[in-house]
Amino acid sequence: MVTALPSEFMENVQFPVEAGSPHPLGATPSRSGVNFSLASANATGVDLLLFSAHDSLEPFQTIRFDPYVNKTFHFWHAFVRGLRPGVRYAYRVDGPFDSAGQKFNRNEVLIDPYARGNSAFLWDRASSCTPEDNLTWIIREK
Repeated sequence: MVTALPSEFMENVQFPVEAGSPHPLGATPSRSGVNFSLASANATGVDLLLFSAHDSLEPFQTIRFDPYVNKTFHFWHAFVRGLRPGVRYAYRVDGPFDSAGQKFNRNEVLIDPYARGNSAFLWDRASSCTPEDNLTWIIREK
């Protein structure tokens, strides 16, 4: 069984990022890394945040998806070479905030709806109902 890399190792390394594949959705591990894919028809930007542990307050690496490299139709995707299963991750998604009902907020840290597991150790659902950065809220309150 493959386990996550030690947190002290992850905080000192930046994993190489490749284009990845749009399918399947979610985080899909392989022997050489992890593919991440998220569907959003109206997003204008996506950041993948990688955390070293379930109680990490800051990501050890933030990966900004390039729409010319990491997007296929409505799918945003990236392959993180060398990453192993068990690493915690979340997204920040940018896009329109308008009267048509689109309420993108780049300040919010979002969980993957296709994730195979989530931790509620630091995350407070109520903090995502404000326009503030909910990662900053977590740091202030803990």
